[in-house]
Amino acid sequence: MTITRRGRLTITITVAAIVVVAVAWLVGTNTSTSQQGAAPPPTPTASTIRASPSPLPTEPTPTPTQPPEPTPIPTEGSGTLSSVPGTDEADGSGDTLRYQVEVEDGLPVEPAEFASAVHETLTDDRGWQSVEDVAFERTTTDTEFSVILASPDTTDEMCEPLDTGGELSCRVGEHVVLNAKRWAEGVSHFDGRLGMYRQYLVNHEVGHALGHDHVDCPAPGEPAPVMMQQTKSIGDCEPNAWPTVSAY
Repeated sequence: MTITRRGRLTITITVAAIVVVAVAWLVGTNTSTSQQGAAPPPTPTASTIRASPSPLPTEPTPTPTQPPEPTPIPTEGSGTLSSVPGTDEADGSGDTLRYQVEVEDGLPVEPAEFASAVHETLTDDRGWQSVEDVAFERTTTDTEFSVILASPDTTDEMCEPLDTGGELSCRVGEHVVLNAKRWAEGVSHFDGRLGMYRQYLVNHEVGHALGHDHVDCPAPGEPAPVMMQQTKSIGDCEPNAWPTVSAY
């Protein structure tokens, strides 16, 4: 069979077309296979988008404040007393009771602060002025009784013939003697309420000067009467410093 030039050209074009189609198919297959076998791109996470916020600063844990240690009171004092200068006027409507405040020389106590605490207690609305028909006035002359802060040894001497044993306070005659050890330390069954105990101590001993005797706890859970010997024990009662709450 004779193939003409035109026929050869037709065959050449046909073969070239077949080759192009074949190459295109191979390229497409390889591309598809490559795309199917490739791992997908990683999905962005929150950590790649923004940094984690820094933790908020924490406050330091506060250290509990311990109550101050009581000022040590010497067992033996100087044995001499000094009247606290100054006056505090009576503010009640009853009969005026004039008293002075004395502090044993050398005690680690500020006399003016002690005198102020005594007068504030005696003129408090919860105190004896609201129970008795009296009004307390602090002065240094023409007094009817003295409130004295003394060391344990001096207290024992001034309280004779009563036995205070270096621990208790007393009233003898015109002297209301408060033991400085008790004033500084209080007693354990007042559960750290030193201010309350001091108010009780003043009201209890001045209560004797007003003519009142000791009483007992009236019933469990009741406020202890001011005239109960709360320095020794409160029994089944609750601590109490004020005559208007429970006196005698």
